[in-house]
Amino acid sequence: MHLIDPVELHLEQHDAAATSASLLAAIALGDACKLEFPTGGAMRWLFAGPLYHLIEHEDRVQALGKHAASLKPGGTCCLPP
Repeated sequence: MHLIDPVELHLEQHDAAATSASLLAAIALGDACKLEFPTGGAMRWLFAGPLYHLIEHEDRVQALGKHAASLKPGGTCCLPP
């Protein structure tokens, strides 16, 4: 599992709370519109609020499109209600 967050403080907070039992393979500073993840490289995306900061419809469409393109066949995107 990878943690990608646009807020550096969130990554620092994760590092401070992380244990050797962490399930994360990597953490990275990232932007939902500029996803740097290989095409077909993900099994699942869990959006824990990444769209709230994308005000423009076009930005949301772009972000969701990039995430969808990075999914392996049969992969899923999970959005909170």
